[in-house]
Amino acid sequence: MAHPDIDRFERLYRLADKLIADADKATLAKAARILSLDLAQYHVKYSELPADEYVSLAAEDHLTPELAKTLADGMENLAGVLGRVLRAMGRMVMRSISETLLLFLWAVAAAGATFSGRGCSAR
Repeated sequence: MAHPDIDRFERLYRLADKLIADADKATLAKAARILSLDLAQYHVKYSELPADEYVSLAAEDHLTPELAKTLADGMENLAGVLGRVLRAMGRMVMRSISETLLLFLWAVAAAGATFSGRGCSAR
Protein backbone atom coordinates (compact mmCIF):
# COMPACT_ATOMS: atom_id res chain seq x y z
CA MET A 1 0.00 0.00 0.00
CA ALA A 2 1.37 3.41 -0.99
CA HIS A 3 1.86 6.22 1.51
CA PRO A 4 -1.25 8.49 1.84
CA ASP A 5 0.69 11.55 0.60
CA ILE A 6 1.87 9.63 -2.46
CA ASP A 7 -1.73 8.63 -3.24
CA ARG A 8 -2.85 12.24 -2.67
CA PHE A 9 -0.13 13.56 -4.98
CA GLU A 10 -1.07 11.11 -7.73
CA ARG A 11 -4.79 12.03 -7.48
CA LEU A 12 -4.09 15.77 -7.50
CA TYR A 13 -1.60 15.43 -10.36
CA ARG A 14 -4.25 13.69 -12.49
CA LEU A 15 -6.81 16.37 -11.54
CA ALA A 16 -4.38 19.18 -12.40
CA ASP A 17 -3.65 17.51 -15.76
CA LYS A 18 -7.37 17.35 -16.52
CA LEU A 19 -7.87 21.00 -15.57
CA ILE A 20 -4.86 22.05 -17.66
CA ALA A 21 -6.29 20.14 -20.63
CA ASP A 22 -9.64 21.94 -20.16
CA ALA A 23 -8.01 25.39 -19.94
CA ASP A 24 -7.14 27.68 -22.79
CA LYS A 25 -4.09 29.94 -22.86
CA ALA A 26 -5.93 32.90 -21.28
CA THR A 27 -7.16 30.74 -18.40
CA LEU A 28 -3.69 29.34 -17.78
CA ALA A 29 -2.28 32.88 -17.82
CA LYS A 30 -4.81 34.06 -15.23
CA ALA A 31 -4.04 31.06 -13.03
CA ALA A 32 -0.29 31.73 -13.35
CA ARG A 33 -0.84 35.37 -12.33
CA ILE A 34 -2.83 34.34 -9.27
CA LEU A 35 -0.20 31.77 -8.28
CA SER A 36 2.53 34.41 -8.70
CA LEU A 37 0.59 36.70 -6.35
CA ASP A 38 0.36 33.83 -3.85
CA LEU A 39 4.12 33.37 -4.11
CA ALA A 40 4.75 37.10 -3.68
CA GLN A 41 2.54 37.12 -0.59
CA TYR A 42 4.56 34.19 0.80
CA HIS A 43 7.76 36.18 0.20
CA VAL A 44 6.32 39.17 2.06
CA LYS A 45 5.09 37.10 4.97
CA TYR A 46 7.86 34.51 5.36
CA SER A 47 10.81 35.81 3.27
CA GLU A 48 12.40 34.01 0.35
CA LEU A 49 11.59 30.40 -0.42
CA PRO A 50 14.47 28.07 0.45
CA ALA A 51 15.31 27.25 -3.18
CA ASP A 52 18.21 24.98 -2.25
CA GLU A 53 15.80 22.76 -0.32
CA TYR A 54 13.51 22.49 -3.34
CA VAL A 55 16.45 21.70 -5.61
CA SER A 56 17.55 18.90 -3.29
CA LEU A 57 13.97 17.56 -3.13
CA ALA A 58 13.74 17.63 -6.94
CA ALA A 59 17.01 15.68 -7.18
CA GLU A 60 15.49 12.72 -5.30
CA ASP A 61 15.51 9.59 -7.45
CA HIS A 62 12.30 8.24 -5.93
CA LEU A 63 9.13 9.67 -4.44
CA THR A 64 9.63 9.89 -0.68
CA PRO A 65 6.72 10.67 1.66
CA GLU A 66 8.24 14.14 2.33
CA LEU A 67 8.56 14.90 -1.37
CA ALA A 68 5.08 13.49 -2.04
CA LYS A 69 3.58 15.82 0.60
CA THR A 70 5.33 18.86 -0.88
CA LEU A 71 4.30 17.92 -4.42
CA ALA A 72 0.74 17.15 -3.34
CA ASP A 73 0.46 20.54 -1.61
CA GLY A 74 1.71 22.20 -4.81
CA MET A 75 -0.72 20.24 -7.00
CA GLU A 76 -3.55 21.15 -4.61
CA ASN A 77 -2.68 24.85 -5.04
CA LEU A 78 -2.51 24.49 -8.82
CA ALA A 79 -5.75 22.49 -9.11
CA GLY A 80 -7.57 24.86 -6.74
CA VAL A 81 -6.56 28.00 -8.63
CA LEU A 82 -7.24 26.44 -12.04
CA GLY A 83 -10.63 25.20 -10.89
CA ARG A 84 -11.62 28.63 -9.57
CA VAL A 85 -10.41 30.38 -12.73
CA LEU A 86 -12.19 27.90 -15.01
CA ARG A 87 -15.43 28.40 -13.08
CA ALA A 88 -15.04 32.17 -13.10
CA MET A 89 -14.18 32.28 -16.82
CA GLY A 90 -17.23 30.17 -17.54
CA ARG A 91 -19.43 32.72 -15.78
CA MET A 92 -17.42 35.69 -17.09
CA VAL A 93 -16.80 37.16 -13.62
CA MET A 94 -13.01 37.23 -13.50
CA ARG A 95 -11.66 40.32 -11.84
CA SER A 96 -9.46 42.59 -13.87
CA ILE A 97 -5.71 42.57 -13.20
CA SER A 98 -6.00 45.96 -11.48
CA GLU A 99 -8.72 44.66 -9.13
CA THR A 100 -6.62 41.56 -8.40
CA LEU A 101 -3.58 43.73 -7.67
CA LEU A 102 -5.60 45.98 -5.34
CA LEU A 103 -6.88 42.91 -3.46
CA PHE A 104 -3.31 41.60 -3.19
CA LEU A 105 -2.01 44.93 -1.86
CA TRP A 106 -4.86 45.03 0.65
CA ALA A 107 -3.97 41.50 1.82
CA VAL A 108 -0.29 42.44 2.15
CA ALA A 109 -1.17 45.54 4.15
CA ALA A 110 -3.52 43.50 6.34
CA ALA A 111 -0.60 41.13 7.02
CA GLY A 112 1.37 44.10 8.36
CA ALA A 113 3.84 44.64 5.53
CA THR A 114 5.03 48.01 4.30
CA PHE A 115 6.31 49.11 0.91
CA SER A 116 9.12 51.48 0.04
CA GLY A 117 11.18 52.25 -3.03
CA ARG A 118 13.43 49.34 -2.08
CA GLY A 119 10.75 46.67 -1.85
CA CYS A 120 8.59 45.58 1.05
CA SER A 121 9.13 44.38 4.56
CA ALA A 122 7.02 42.75 7.25
CA ARG A 123 6.39 44.52 10.52
